[in-house]
Amino acid sequence: MLELIRCLLKTLFMAFVVSFHLLVGGLFGLFIWNSRLRRLFRIQITSLTGKMALKVMGIKVSWQDRERIPDPPCMLVSNHMSYTDVILLCSVAPSVFITSKEMGENLFLGTVVRAAGCIFVERRNPLELKGELLYIQNILQQGFRVVLFAEATTSDGRQILPFKRALLQAACVAGVQVSPVCINYLEVDGSEIQEEHRDAVCYHGEVGFLEHFFRFAGLKALKAEVLFLGAIQAGGEIDSRSLTQRLYKQIQDKFIPIAP
Repeated sequence: MLELIRCLLKTLFMAFVVSFHLLVGGLFGLFIWNSRLRRLFRIQITSLTGKMALKVMGIKVSWQDRERIPDPPCMLVSNHMSYTDVILLCSVAPSVFITSKEMGENLFLGTVVRAAGCIFVERRNPLELKGELLYIQNILQQGFRVVLFAEATTSDGRQILPFKRALLQAACVAGVQVSPVCINYLEVDGSEIQEEHRDAVCYHGEVGFLEHFFRFAGLKALKAEVLFLGAIQAGGEIDSRSLTQRLYKQIQDKFIPIAP
């Protein structure tokens, strides 16, 4: 009964947070004609709503070496287990997130991520890669911090999936710093995270968004750790292949699997 009440209250408060995000970031953002300023406005609003979401959802975060986050323009590359990863990162480092056009085709989630100033890429059609790289490069050159989840999907928390290197080429061409970020989920309701919590914490597989959200909202509290692992200067002798290998190793070395 308490879990049901907790779930309903979190859903109610998150509905308010999302409505605020859509109204201010989405609707008000339309009145900013300059595209760069509009995106800058939207990522700042998303950072604010991210902080609100952390409190509403009971997520406590330990930030490790936050001072090592590079100033924009730069790219953050992180492992990926759930949409909560986005909340963690945007709350501390206002950024432009790269997501899929498939996500943009979802009526609800697509509206939310558009209001956040995200970049859409078509992972299902490699023929569009060249144009997408140019677009990401342009966003970096405009002075933004860009976040890439290099696994190109979410994992179940057992391991980090292989990184896709294609989009990292944009950082190499732009010649910006690239910073590896490792996200770990450590505790649920004050105890070490267990196998039984995996499907409530990780948004993976074919499960629908609402089904997962209600599972997650039933948790009392979640403790996460975010480690910022310095920066690598992309470009020159650091091509996308070697960059991908270095990023993966640094994140892998710090990753703590969920109930291995």
